[in-house]
Amino acid sequence: MKWFEFRKDNVKIWLTVILVAGLIGFLYTEVVYFRTPNEASSRWVGVIIGLCVGATSAGFELFFVSAPFSPMRKLSFLSALFVRVVVHLSLIFFSMLVVQIIYDQIYNTGILMFDPVRGGVSTDLTFSFAVMFIVIFYMQMRLFIGPRTLKNLILGKYNQPLSEERIFMFLDIAGSTKAAQKIGDVEFHRYLNQLFILFDRPINRSGGEVHSYVGDAIIAIWPLSQSAENNSRVFAALREIHELCQLHSQTIRENFGVEPGVRAAIHGGSVVAGETGDSKRQITYLGDTVNITARIEGMAKELGEHYLVSDAILSRTVLPHGSAATPVGKHELKGVGEVMALSALSFDGDVAIHDSNQQASKSAAVE
Repeated sequence: MKWFEFRKDNVKIWLTVILVAGLIGFLYTEVVYFRTPNEASSRWVGVIIGLCVGATSAGFELFFVSAPFSPMRKLSFLSALFVRVVVHLSLIFFSMLVVQIIYDQIYNTGILMFDPVRGGVSTDLTFSFAVMFIVIFYMQMRLFIGPRTLKNLILGKYNQPLSEERIFMFLDIAGSTKAAQKIGDVEFHRYLNQLFILFDRPINRSGGEVHSYVGDAIIAIWPLSQSAENNSRVFAALREIHELCQLHSQTIRENFGVEPGVRAAIHGGSVVAGETGDSKRQITYLGDTVNITARIEGMAKELGEHYLVSDAILSRTVLPHGSAATPVGKHELKGVGEVMALSALSFDGDVAIHDSNQQASKSAAVE
């Protein structure tokens, strides 16, 4: 089981947090500990402690807590919060302890002693944890709401409805009904959540965002621009999701007894976006583009295709290397009243996935 995940896209965030923590440590030392010019070297204690705290705490959050198969994901909210508080307090305390002991040995000082005026270690520990708590709270809000949605709600971008151009991808978990019947509703929920966690990363890494989860499907969106290369990021995300199904298929089978698979529909165009709701605020997208994408996803089931894309959006993109689009004709979409030209997407390794799915189906039939 892979409990740690050292992702390249998280390295930039990790380094940024380390640098910011070092800066905060420097400013804190300057303000709280009034050093004289002869003690200028002690000013860097705050920087070093800040760097250590930022590196260890941010590393714990980014590479362990956020890992797809992290045991933290199995804990309840309060249990996970308790573990995180204990871990962060420990990391902060030991970072301070090690750095300050080394400083005391070098300069023959007593920096670890309690200062009734400035508080000493107790004040340092409280301040460090308060800063880290704010960072953790922000990261949790990003997880619950989504980074772009959180930013847009704070800035009030969608207080009034706006017309925008967006690419939509409806990502449906294939064979979900049979899987639920085979493993039961509780295990099926865990199975869905595990796949959603895995698929979230390629979507965000490619510049998209998860708009919502609807049953066993993910609705993801990307900006629709004049750049064909930028628009192609949706295909890059789908390709990576396709590869993740292969990469983690054995682990998923061992954990849930189900072969992972997805079905996707991609379309784009004009939509109206705006805030809706009262006790729970969210950004809602309305328009024919959303309805058409949903109908294309239904058409994928009828045609027996894994990935369908409208030719309207295909003409505004460039397929990534190792990808191909095969026309499947024009089809009338139910409930929409439009005839759409559609193409089926395929990626290197499709045969392997199809073969494994067929084998799983045969095994299920034997059982």
